[in-house]
Amino acid sequence: MTNKLIIFGFTLRLIIALWNGFWGPSFGADLDALTFHIVAADYAKNPTFSEIKIGWIYSYILGLVYASTLDHIFIGSLLSCIFWLISAIYLLKT
Repeated sequence: MTNKLIIFGFTLRLIIALWNGFWGPSFGADLDALTFHIVAADYAKNPTFSEIKIGWIYSYILGLVYASTLDHIFIGSLLSCIFWLISAIYLLKT
């Protein structure tokens, strides 16, 4: 049962990632996801630290991914879905 819930949650997150990446932000996803994307895109263009801010570590990691792939919000959303799946499996195992 829990495996089906994890698959359902991951699938739902993938659908929302597709929507946010190609057709516009879904309700509630405009400022949060877009801000992380903008910070990551800026960091991908200039990967230097003037001051490390703990709350933006995900954006820095995402910026490194953007530097080696594409600078697209769908890539960030997909990475977020993968991290969610890993954490759900880890929590299930514990």
